[in-house]
Amino acid sequence: MYYIFQMYIPCICVVILSWVSFWIDETDGSDRVGLGIATVLTISFMRGSMNDSVPRVSYLKSVDYFLLGSFVFVFMTLIEYVLVLKQTRKEKKKKNEKNKETIERDRQREAELLLPESEDEKVSYFTSNFVSGQDAPNPAL
Repeated sequence: MYYIFQMYIPCICVVILSWVSFWIDETDGSDRVGLGIATVLTISFMRGSMNDSVPRVSYLKSVDYFLLGSFVFVFMTLIEYVLVLKQTRKEKKKKNEKNKETIERDRQREAELLLPESEDEKVSYFTSNFVSGQDAPNPAL
């Protein structure tokens, strides 16, 4: 009964606490990493304190397996954050590239619609508008 209240229940609570990082926004990296590191260190401390209080043996005990499994769960929350961060950056980069391509394509379309393509068209456009009495376009365009 001693180990249930001194080791198992607190360890389960620490693992559940590490899962709170799944609800923290991926942009709050310091909060997620801080929580992950704190829970990893807590599980490591619990394992060390448990090993100090029992005799040394050459095999793993059930509490060792439990603490090892708990450590894996807690450590995987940190790995999950790294994967989420990498995927978020990849999507953001893709979105930025797509926006740049769209802006460039729009600028090219505007240039094609507004400016005559050849020198002859420029001269005829200028003279036809000047002769018809409309304002002459800016030759700098």
